[in-house]
Amino acid sequence: MELPLRCADGHSGRLLIALASDGGWDVRAEVDANLVSIGHCPDWHRVERFCVRLEEQLRIRKLEC
Repeated sequence: MELPLRCADGHSGRLLIALASDGGWDVRAEVDANLVSIGHCPDWHRVERFCVRLEEQLRIRKLEC
């Protein structure tokens, strides 16, 4: 599954989410085609939290630049 990732203006991002062999979820985040984060979540609720935290971190980095 591919979902858009909110990024700073001029940048594009996406989340790639796949069912893992253990029944959990593997999550990859890419910004401008570069891998910026990878994680494993045992359930969908944690995938949602992972995505929210990642977008918050990307916004903080934008403010620091």
